[in-house]
Amino acid sequence: MRHVVVMASTGAVGLIAVFVVDLFNLFYIALLGERPLAAAIGFAGAIGFLQLSVAIGLMIGLGAVVSREIGAGAIAEARDVAASGLLTMIAVLALVAAGTVVFLGPLLDLVGAVGEARLQARQFVTIVAPSLPLAAAGMGCAALLRAVGDVLGALDVTLYAALAAAVLDPLLIFGLHLGLEGAAISTVLSRVVLVFVGWDHAFRRRDLVGWPRAATALVEMRRVLSVAGPAILTNLATPVGALYV
Repeated sequence: MRHVVVMASTGAVGLIAVFVVDLFNLFYIALLGERPLAAAIGFAGAIGFLQLSVAIGLMIGLGAVVSREIGAGAIAEARDVAASGLLTMIAVLALVAAGTVVFLGPLLDLVGAVGEARLQARQFVTIVAPSLPLAAAGMGCAALLRAVGDVLGALDVTLYAALAAAVLDPLLIFGLHLGLEGAAISTVLSRVVLVFVGWDHAFRRRDLVGWPRAATALVEMRRVLSVAGPAILTNLATPVGALYV
């Protein structure tokens, strides 16, 4: 029971750390006292919530399939699945990022963004969206670390990214007077930290990821997506509801 509680509580903290970056953005932008900028962060945050929910669903699929292989003692197969699963996460989130940019106008219409807030939200999302594959890679590494029970390593991945945002936001927004653009750049840089710390733990320290093999990659990707698909739909329920509200 203690193991379950530790895994669940640290997982919750890790997910909160992923979303706290948006909270920092909203907090510091609100301090500028310009309502259109604060509204723009709110609109962009709603879209970002939708994007990251897809990543969380893929994390669940990757972690489930890899941990199953590890539990069966098939370490080599687990490393193969880890490689294929990470590529799947990066590819899917790259498609989500591209779709977000292409359909950004209708998305902003959906959330009711108008005027200056709409222009600022468009700028923010356009800067941040291309970094989604980085977020996918970092979150995927965190899922792999949790699959082997390394809860502290998984926490490092997300907490260091949140810490980077906490430091960079005021520096870029107030120190360099970049405003909303600074918040967007801070988000991108925090995702760079996310993927770097994830790589350090999952690849360099733990050696959890092998080289993807063309002969088995598609099968392994389907295995991950078979679990991730329902998980993505489940995780999308909350952001879709938030978008509607």
